[in-house]
Amino acid sequence: MDNITVKKPGKLYLAGEYAVVKGYHAIIMPSKWMLQVDISKQDFFSINSDQFKEHIIFKVIDYKIDYPYALWKHTLQSIYRYLRFKKIPLRPHHIQITSELHKDEKKWGLGSSGALTIALIDAVLKFHDVHFTPLELYKLGVITQKDLMEKSSFGDLAMSAFSKPLFYRKFNTKLLTQPLFQDINKEWKDLIISPIEFDHLPIIIVHTNQTASSYKLVSSVFSSKENLNVLEHIDKVTQQLYTVLVSEDYDGVYPLLKKHHELLMKLKVRKPLFTTNMNQIVSHITLDEVGFKFSGAGGGDNMLIGTTINNIENLITQIPKEYPIINNYIKGVIHVK
Repeated sequence: MDNITVKKPGKLYLAGEYAVVKGYHAIIMPSKWMLQVDISKQDFFSINSDQFKEHIIFKVIDYKIDYPYALWKHTLQSIYRYLRFKKIPLRPHHIQITSELHKDEKKWGLGSSGALTIALIDAVLKFHDVHFTPLELYKLGVITQKDLMEKSSFGDLAMSAFSKPLFYRKFNTKLLTQPLFQDINKEWKDLIISPIEFDHLPIIIVHTNQTASSYKLVSSVFSSKENLNVLEHIDKVTQQLYTVLVSEDYDGVYPLLKKHHELLMKLKVRKPLFTTNMNQIVSHITLDEVGFKFSGAGGGDNMLIGTTINNIENLITQIPKEYPIINNYIKGVIHVK
């Protein structure tokens, strides 16, 4: 095909964001905001993005791109090499990237790098008439990123590939230390990517007006052996939350968010995970039936605040006006008027 358009969502962790890196479970929700990749046929290679300052023309020599390091370069080289592996001729093209994940020039903590990787893989492959399943997209995404992301769960790749709420556990990395293209069609031991059907969760998602460095905070968590026991307990809460979601007992979500938060606060880290802004957001809440936690690395981005279905409207009125509620941009949670 000469023109391809692909859209992929970002992600938001409901539970297990640290534990999943160590091989435990997580629950992840997709954003309604999308990253879009358009590919069109032309006589040379080029790429542009609403995040770039210039239109980039590049050459591909022996499936290597003559451009300084960038995530898109690493991803494209991996895709091109896969096409060579499958003996599919490379067709010159223009790539246009448009992202809602940095809407209003703001970082919302929705994982744009995973969406970019999966969207590029899907679009370039379809342009060359190769059609992958979501699981195959995830696996090629992991193969692409594994050398770059030492301490990653690859949950953002799974979310962008499947575009549905997921119960997720990453593969056994010890058995796949050097993933190759041949591994795409093999079973990956311990991998769980299980879509969950849920909607209208009584959770308010509040942006903290801060950003967090995932890599630094994740490294800090795993620098202490004492934290491993805490992560094991977090995993039990995550699995309990999965059971609640499957049973559609949505009023049972907020007590588990509360337990999750209490365990996160036991993690020994080099800087506080729970920030002044987060404390300001929840300090105004007077409801008894409420539970909250941050989503992602901590130290910034977003707060998840849950209550009962009957109390949700009251909860909304208790969120300070200076902190944006982003429910309407996340799939699976209650809509806020």
